[in-house]
Amino acid sequence: MATWVTKIKISDEPHRIRIEYAKGIEFEDADEYMISSKEKGEPGLYAALQDLKEDVLEMCELPEEYGETMLISSVSFSHANDIMGATITASKTLKMSQSPLILNTPHKPSMPYSETGDESVCLGADAITRIESLIRFAKRYIDGEREQLELIPNEPAAATA
Repeated sequence: MATWVTKIKISDEPHRIRIEYAKGIEFEDADEYMISSKEKGEPGLYAALQDLKEDVLEMCELPEEYGETMLISSVSFSHANDIMGATITASKTLKMSQSPLILNTPHKPSMPYSETGDESVCLGADAITRIESLIRFAKRYIDGEREQLELIPNEPAAATA
């Protein structure tokens, strides 16, 4: 049975991870699920989400310095004709505003939907690699992989005479 991630969203205050996904043999007939938890994920999940910052800058045709105060908060995925597509949501801190600017990238497929489609409007190979890494971390979270907390070392048992 296949799993397709359809949305990944991480909120900071309060901390919450929300992952929407579908499971089934075919995406069109799959059952939909959602997990929403305050439980922290592996550090790689957060890093993989923030690694998409350069893709937001490229997709929105923004200057590189915009990335200095940008935070990626979510990615929404489409799955049509066995082609994955993505829209990335980011926030950018503004100097003269109390709330951030919210940016949604244009939806971009991983490849053209038809043989005559324009590949220049698709996700680039590096973006696909970063998105696939994020999806792997999201699936690990769904499967129960969480932040590894430091365990309190066991006290040695008292010697018995």
